[in-house]
Amino acid sequence: MDLTISPAKNFFLYANGLWLNKTQIPPSETSWGVFTILNNNNQKKLKLILDNLKLEKKSYVNGSLEQKIADMYIAGMDIERINNLGYLPIQNILNKIDTISNYTGLIHFLIDMYKNYNMGYLFNFYVGPDDKNSHVNIANFQQIGIDLPERDYYFRNDPVSKNIREKYLVYIKQILKLINLTGNVLNISQIADDILTLETQIAVSHRTPKNSSQITLLSRRKESTKCRMTS
Repeated sequence: MDLTISPAKNFFLYANGLWLNKTQIPPSETSWGVFTILNNNNQKKLKLILDNLKLEKKSYVNGSLEQKIADMYIAGMDIERINNLGYLPIQNILNKIDTISNYTGLIHFLIDMYKNYNMGYLFNFYVGPDDKNSHVNIANFQQIGIDLPERDYYFRNDPVSKNIREKYLVYIKQILKLINLTGNVLNISQIADDILTLETQIAVSHRTPKNSSQITLLSRRKESTKCRMTS
């Protein structure tokens, strides 16, 4: 706390002023605080555990939890093999996308992706406490479907926002080239534009950051005594 500042005039600096003056945020970080430090320390400890599992892999029983974790860690750190495989590990997903020809096909694809890969694409689903009654767990749907941080990135027209969208298009084109979607440069540009247009249309339906956590808006849901999900 900075007691030289009146809380009535600037409560933020009153509460955080000394910390802001004394704390150096590392250049590698976008934010900094106690939880960031705890997380970084936790990551170091987890890495040490994984490195030890890797070294002792041959001593584990085949099919054991230790062996599975070690194999997963080794596979994830094998950058050379990952680069050599390219997009082959997701080829089956790309093939499924190619078979989509109508709305029904899209729905079945989304269900399959969520059920088998936990990838929602257009929404996330989870079960958690009701904000108004923590004794009750309810089904929650969370808006996703855009890759920029939040909806306003698609609509702001200031120079910084425009530059971000331009750089995002460059990134999309690079991804399209990596998956060898097409050898036609003009076609890649058109597909990238279509992707950004689609995300912009999805962003229209997203709540603004200001309204995204308002319980009164989140509570506008239909109550049902029965819920059945099928695939």
